[in-house]
Amino acid sequence: MKPLLEVKDLSVTLKLAEGDLTAVSGISLSVAKGETLGIVGESGSGKSISSLAVMDLLPKGTIRKATTMRFGETDLLSATPSQMASLRGNKIAMIFQEPMTSLNPVYTIGRQMTELMTLHKGVSKKVATDRAVELLEKVGITAARSRLSQYPHQLSGGLRQRVMIAMMLMCEPELIIADEPTTALDVTIQAQILNLLRELQQEMNMAMIIITHDLGVVARVSDKVSVMYAGQIVETGSVEEVFRHPVHPYTQGLLESIPVSGEINPGEELGSIPGLVPSLKTNFKGCRFANRCSKVIEICHNTLVDLNEISSGRLTRCLLSEAEARAKLKEEPKVLSDHVYGSRVDMTSAPVMSADNAQCVFQIKPNMFAPKKPLRAVDNISIDLRKGEVVAVVGESGCGKSTLARMLLGLQSPTSGTISLDGEDVSEMSNVEKSKRVQSIFQDPYSSLNPRRTIGEIIRRPLQLHGSGTTEEQKEQVEAIMERVGIPRRLYHNYPNQLSGGQRQRVAIARALVLKPEIVICDEPTSALDVSVQAQILNLLLELRSELRLTYLLITHDMAVVEHIATRVVVMYLGRVVEIADARDIFQNPQHPYTKALLSSVLTPEPDADVPDTQLGTSYPNPIDPPSGCTFHPRCPLATQVCKERAPVLSKFNPTTEVACHLVEAAPMAAE
Repeated sequence: MKPLLEVKDLSVTLKLAEGDLTAVSGISLSVAKGETLGIVGESGSGKSISSLAVMDLLPKGTIRKATTMRFGETDLLSATPSQMASLRGNKIAMIFQEPMTSLNPVYTIGRQMTELMTLHKGVSKKVATDRAVELLEKVGITAARSRLSQYPHQLSGGLRQRVMIAMMLMCEPELIIADEPTTALDVTIQAQILNLLRELQQEMNMAMIIITHDLGVVARVSDKVSVMYAGQIVETGSVEEVFRHPVHPYTQGLLESIPVSGEINPGEELGSIPGLVPSLKTNFKGCRFANRCSKVIEICHNTLVDLNEISSGRLTRCLLSEAEARAKLKEEPKVLSDHVYGSRVDMTSAPVMSADNAQCVFQIKPNMFAPKKPLRAVDNISIDLRKGEVVAVVGESGCGKSTLARMLLGLQSPTSGTISLDGEDVSEMSNVEKSKRVQSIFQDPYSSLNPRRTIGEIIRRPLQLHGSGTTEEQKEQVEAIMERVGIPRRLYHNYPNQLSGGQRQRVAIARALVLKPEIVICDEPTSALDVSVQAQILNLLLELRSELRLTYLLITHDMAVVEHIATRVVVMYLGRVVEIADARDIFQNPQHPYTKALLSSVLTPEPDADVPDTQLGTSYPNPIDPPSGCTFHPRCPLATQVCKERAPVLSKFNPTTEVACHLVEAAPMAAE
């Protein structure tokens, strides 16, 4: 099949103040019409800059070299700026990771969508508007014509991503480059977006390149895959071959870093890749992966490695023979936390933290002229945390997870109900006392670490605020906790911008633990990290939990992480708890239709499996004007008339499970 896009020996060199940096070194790739190529690898591997090189969107002064870079009959290396401008958005479209940063906040959705078509196709505004409405409806956006007058900030993350997809389809492109198109989305929305892309690709016979660090996404939607590391492709082949029989040790390490349902026992150590991606300023004399490779031999350090074809279309960059590379060196997984699924948690003991009928209501104006309306972010929630538990709170964006966390941290006062620590109302406790017993780890460590303070100062700050010990004693405590969480002492005087994402998250963990708290609230602690770094952080959290008898409240949308680390799970929808149960029960016998939909949306790295259809539809209810009865009924495939009329009460299903669903309310007695 003749490739639509063909790139050979592409190199990209960035001009920096401190010298040249070769971000991409001699990569080759191709994709044909109707075909999907997945590009995977850790941050800094050169995935995104390779796509920008194809689009000719590199920073000014950047040197782009290749022996071939052809799109159809167009030579992209010799194309003039005007020729490239006529291709971008017209024949080649790009979907960026965060639509909020790529959509213009001061222009309406309609203006941004119609602009593309009027510019490239020369059609009237009416024709472009009708096309925009058609595409918005095609991507599953209701009331499409009225959406054209809205601004990006008035849409949810899922809707903004759908708008970006519709916008990129305005001119019926032949190639779509999707850079992390679903990273910022909930698992249910992710499945819908991926299904949508596949349907549109088949309908329009488009070629597609998906750039991501989510191996589950690549396995489900790609035909072939290229694995990048430190600016090079280290393995390429069909998805089936690469995922079933990985050859390069780096590919093997990535796949072993993923917590896959049913393949690893909760609490066991995840496979992880030690160390960090090397600086691309390094003068490499051998294999770039050698310093992190578990199978390294002496020759790897001093011999440059080419891509070698081991079978038709299958290439790998490794000096080891295929048999040697595939040989398993991994020992039996170590158990990092031996009290998983609550087996070592005394569920009869008094809770260390409780929320009792906690409610948080915000008064929101739907628009500038409308009166304020109540938004029930958290609606009469009662949960208990016991010593040693890991309670995971899951649900889509906007369900109230983070508001609940802020209430438990004392950063948001409940409108009604109480939050208590060891039976004492936190509203009557001082901030100093609360912070000594409850600490937090946030999703993005870079935004939660002071960029003007060194790592040592950041970790030491809580000790200073609490007047804990002398200056010398504080430094000793900081160095001790740095060592415990795996931060080298030599980084004591470094700043956050000098650290990798994984190192910054370790700093956030060290800062949270330096006061020796009883409870740690983790808000999406691994969602911004590569899979290899995620595995390191999850292993560390499990080790610390077992060693220090910590209690975690984990907020996440990654159900694989929940299965690996949690003892109990709380499922939230539109401010309410719809199911709460032991983790084993949630994963082996979920009761609520919403819980089942969340679990069915998980994308495990299985190349022969399709993207699941959650059957939830696209009409997420307005939290300011929630549906009557069960708030989930408009999206529930099993909803009955009673679901529309009467709200279900959270009721005992069995000794360890509570469910708010009319369909299972009567099940316990019958089951017994």
